[in-house]
Amino acid sequence: MNFIPCRIFSKEDHLFMGAGAFQLSIPEKKAPHYRLLIGSEAIFGIRPNDIYDRLYAPQRIWENTIRAVVEVMSPSAQRSTSM
Repeated sequence: MNFIPCRIFSKEDHLFMGAGAFQLSIPEKKAPHYRLLIGSEAIFGIRPNDIYDRLYAPQRIWENTIRAVVEVMSPSAQRSTSM
């Protein structure tokens, strides 16, 4: 899991989490849970399997992209095949 310190804020009646160099919108369906946290510091967590190269990202997440540098990458498990 990757953890990033952030702050919850509202802009034009929409909620965001801001982490200095980037901000991501909080989906409307989750907004009621975060409204009470406006102005609060939080920790944004993202699972490694939810990180995509922009060229291969699912269309549903194209609106919420950030530019980042990957420092460490674990090799994926190799599939064994039997003959």
